[in-house]
Amino acid sequence: RLGLALAERVSGEWQRVRLDRSGDVGRDPIIAFHGTAMRAGYSDIQNHALFYAAQTGQGWTAEVIDQGPPGGEPGSLRGLAPGPDGAPHAIFNRPYDRNYPLNYVVRDADGWQFHELADSEYAGPSGLIVDNMGRAHIATARRRGAILEYLPWTVPGAPGPGELIDSGSAGGERLGWVAGPGGELHAAYVNWAGSGVSYATRSPGGVWSVETIFCCTLNIVTEAVLALDDDGRPHVAYAIEGVGVVYATQESAGGPWQIDLTLPRTDWATEAALAVDLRGDVHLSYYDNEAGALIYALWDGSEWQWGPLELGEGEGMDSALALDPFGNPAIVYRAPATGDVMVAYIPADAPAAVFLPVVSR
Repeated sequence: RLGLALAERVSGEWQRVRLDRSGDVGRDPIIAFHGTAMRAGYSDIQNHALFYAAQTGQGWTAEVIDQGPPGGEPGSLRGLAPGPDGAPHAIFNRPYDRNYPLNYVVRDADGWQFHELADSEYAGPSGLIVDNMGRAHIATARRRGAILEYLPWTVPGAPGPGELIDSGSAGGERLGWVAGPGGELHAAYVNWAGSGVSYATRSPGGVWSVETIFCCTLNIVTEAVLALDDDGRPHVAYAIEGVGVVYATQESAGGPWQIDLTLPRTDWATEAALAVDLRGDVHLSYYDNEAGALIYALWDGSEWQWGPLELGEGEGMDSALALDPFGNPAIVYRAPATGDVMVAYIPADAPAAVFLPVVSR
């Protein structure tokens, strides 16, 4: 039995409702929106499966994307995005496959269609974009992070030629990968053997440019995430061991990066996720391992408002953030003590109960 929980905000305060279950679900979760409907993906360790869940008018439906072998680990979800028609696209690793390749899947009328990406051996942090034509654009750090590459899937069933983004050490746990308003592609990622962060852009004409946001630190940069505002301005958050989460942005393309160190210091921050709403407000979530808390922060253009969500002890490991069309955040996360996957959601108009699925096995 799969139980999931909800945290909702009432008058600015987060409240929590839980549906308990035994098991171990919620690893590598990702959340996205198709219109106002939520979509989510996550791993089920107990049943060795990778799941996709969709919110409908009657509730939620859940289905298996990929079933691992008995006793083996499920796939590790790297990206999830709905196409313009609502069809889900996903990328994931199969740890039980030789060389740990990256797989791209899309669901059509015949079910999930699987494609193993060529030359994606030992794929690391990756990102997925689906454009308004339903074409997939994938970034992946492969060969154990030795290079960062762009893999277009612009024709159904036929990947285009790969493009080198950066031959440096593109590592970390997460990278940022988004499309701009003019069709350009943007990436933010850990570089310099884990001691810095880089930012790359691809023009609509296919030309890549790479610049350094930050370099270098004796501490390890563990992940970098990226979002664009409505003007196409980049916003980046990255986690540094012994420092916490750092926020950076540019006032104009190609200009100097403005580094913000005002978020609370922590020795170990993980699971950073970033989004920008149409007002230009920046939404950030991450897990503070030192405090054992899932942190939600909002930048309103003048200052950060931040604090822990009122959850159970240790809840919030393995988390991701997305915004609905009105700029309200939804956070999917895992509670390791009970093995549940949960969602925290602020409704568009009034507080309401919103649940991920309850699936009995």
